Amino acid sequence: MTTASPRRPDGAADSASTDAFEDNWRTMFTQHRHLFDLIQAVIALTAAGDHPAPVPQLAAALHRTPDDTRRLIDTTTAGVSTWGRIWHDGQHAHLDMAAPSTPRYQYRIGQRTIGVSGCAPDTFLVAQALDQPLRVQSTCPVTAAPITVDFSPTGLVEADPADTVVALIDPAATPGTILVASQQLDPAAVDRDACSQQPFFASAEASRAWRETHPTGRVLPVADLNAWWRRLRAETTAVPAPAS
Repeated sequence: MTTASPRRPDGAADSASTDAFEDNWRTMFTQHRHLFDLIQAVIALTAAGDHPAPVPQLAAALHRTPDDTRRLIDTTTAGVSTWGRIWHDGQHAHLDMAAPSTPRYQYRIGQRTIGVSGCAPDTFLVAQALDQPLRVQSTCPVTAAPITVDFSPTGLVEADPADTVVALIDPAATPGTILVASQQLDPAAVDRDACSQQPFFASAEASRAWRETHPTGRVLPVADLNAWWRRLRAETTAVPAPAS
């Protein structure tokens, strides 16, 4: 079974540009793999913020010491405040994904509904860390059509409308914004230049203007992005695979 790579908006694969685009994302994930590992572990252990996680438990998941884990939280999470806040009180790690202002997305997790900011690709990171279903609701910024994306803990994803696509900017085209693992980054700039630029669109046609203003970006059907995202994360994680 092969995994889909990002495709051009017209559906035709351009191997040279596609490879460069994928390499840029792989580089971004690799350079900031400790941050992404932390995010996924915190999502998993807190059930996306439903309850705190003991720092020793988080440290074990990351194959780090508790002190090193606290330092990781303290030094690498400022940029992710555009999507959610990760912090610790010494004994427990906490996650708050609730948007401080008008949310772009509604997450439905069990009996909870959370208004979240960030970008559409963030939802795939959350879904892949959870062991329960995630429903994400959004609105197409062009057609105003309601969009619902349902993620299953088995890895399946379905969208309504079925033609829904996800916009992905090229990390190399936005230096200093999407590369969020820095205390010096301005969260407002990250949100403006990266997060707000990566929405769900109700169809590839609806993304036409976005593609014209983001010529190095890509739009992918949700199922393709889901598979591609999983593959890149598996290639770039810093956490050792569990023993068989």
